[in-house]
Amino acid sequence: MTINKEGFPLIGLVAAGSAAAAVFAYRLCSPWLAAIAAIGFVKAGFFCYFFRDPERIIPDGTDVLLSPADGKVMEIADEDGGRKTIRIFLSVVNVHLQRSPASGVVKAVERTGTKYLPAMKSAAHGENVRNIITMETAGGSTIQVHQIVGILARRLVLWIKPGDKLAAGERIGIIKFGSQVDLTFPSGYEPVVKPGDKVTGGTSVIARKTPRTDAK
Repeated sequence: MTINKEGFPLIGLVAAGSAAAAVFAYRLCSPWLAAIAAIGFVKAGFFCYFFRDPERIIPDGTDVLLSPADGKVMEIADEDGGRKTIRIFLSVVNVHLQRSPASGVVKAVERTGTKYLPAMKSAAHGENVRNIITMETAGGSTIQVHQIVGILARRLVLWIKPGDKLAAGERIGIIKFGSQVDLTFPSGYEPVVKPGDKVTGGTSVIARKTPRTDAK
């Protein structure tokens, strides 16, 4: 199992502390220190699982948008100008990496919001601290990926900047612990998922471009 580099400091710290507790537990014959060491090793194992970074087989096609995250579709909301937003909830057991929904260029990155509401609350997407990544796809469409904190997720990590060229499914960032990721796209695309569906980042197609019907 590959572990993302963002997890190394935390995993190393917890594992080192647990190892030290285990050594002292052995030397002092302390059941309390032994229990602390055991709990620490369990936590280190959980963090290894949380920061896992699996390889994904990226679907071909310029007429589709891929899920930017692993999780469950919470809502599909209508926005101004005919746009739609698919909101995805990430539990603590989901892979927390975010991926580019399509090939394209990063046009802007904006950090906004002030609150840390639970990610499942409807107001979280508009009030919580979040990164908004605006992209222009290879097909000329403007889309946005929103990294949104939750009540536990307090850190958003982003590895991209304006001007970067991205491939579909490319890793773009990570949110540490439970959170929400939104994908906003223009009219001309239609969702192919519904609330309650489970999606996989970089693999699941969640919207597809609708065929143009030219007037005669």
